[in-house]
Amino acid sequence: MSTSRTIIFALLSFLAGVNACLQCAASLDVDGSAVALSKTFLNDGVRYCIYGSSANCQYDAKDGLFVEGDDACPRTRYC
Repeated sequence: MSTSRTIIFALLSFLAGVNACLQCAASLDVDGSAVALSKTFLNDGVRYCIYGSSANCQYDAKDGLFVEGDDACPRTRYC
């Protein structure tokens, strides 16, 4: 019974890690206007969230922490 619990715990831990921090926000408030996400891509471990020509936000793909970007970008995790 202990082995089953260990396997289930390991599986749930893995699934939680896989599901963490994979998506950019659908929209971003830029100067009081909502701007929709137009493009997102991953490059060298950095998740890029592009909001038209208004904002570019970059986050670490592993932990979701802010790397750099425009003033409108949230400075906390994006997930």
